[in-house]
Amino acid sequence: MEALDSAESRFGNRVRFEREQRGWSQSELAQRVSDGGISMHPSTITKIEARDAEKPRSIRLDEAYALAQVFGTSLETMLGAERAYDAAEVVAAVQSECRFFSNELTRMMANMMTTLREFDLEAPKDPSKCSRIELEELLLHLIFIVDLTAQVTDTKETLSVMSRTTAMSDRELSERVQNNLEWAMEKLARDSAET
Repeated sequence: MEALDSAESRFGNRVRFEREQRGWSQSELAQRVSDGGISMHPSTITKIEARDAEKPRSIRLDEAYALAQVFGTSLETMLGAERAYDAAEVVAAVQSECRFFSNELTRMMANMMTTLREFDLEAPKDPSKCSRIELEELLLHLIFIVDLTAQVTDTKETLSVMSRTTAMSDRELSERVQNNLEWAMEKLARDSAET
């Protein structure tokens, strides 16, 4: 049996992941590789993905390269030799998006206050005294504000998670994901049993 952390094992797992993400069958993937110039049978994909055999089939370099090309990624990424993203760049992008949402939220709040002033309204204490048009206008602004607030909160949480995970080794990150998957499955089972 092949070591779980071997380059071929990581590659086989990544092939399965990329293929399933795209909703392709093994036959479809084999056809796409063959269309790219490397003859490949669906059983080859099966053997590449299944690394648990006593003596797993070796992955040829031209096959590995062709598969990476079909998925639009690098061999290094397929092998797990480098992260598929530069963590610092991603964190900077999320921070930028956070600032954008925060600015957008501020702008929307200002627009809502302007709209309220245009209707000579303060934030209504009793909505039943507003006209239908005033209520609809106010509701649209409030929906926008609630939506943007949720986006800012989600983006901040994403940034926080990414900041914590960039300091983890690949093994720690993998263990954390596995633990969270197990917890989610257990919670789902408990919730299903309760209903």
